[in-house]
Amino acid sequence: MNAHEDAITNFQSSYLVCFESIEAYAESLLEDLGFKDMIQPPLPEFLQPYVSLDIESLARDLELSGDE
Repeated sequence: MNAHEDAITNFQSSYLVCFESIEAYAESLLEDLGFKDMIQPPLPEFLQPYVSLDIESLARDLELSGDE
């Protein structure tokens, strides 16, 4: 294998995913953490539509803290 092929192989094994926006990253992070499973079951079903997270603010805070 030459250096170019090694670089491609290293990139392919390291590359995880690309998000369209920091908000998309924040949503994916929350899904991975299972936030819906933590919030929805304890709440009565009639209240669940009213509970949401401020994804834009979370994304902004993640970006400001260096998580992108």
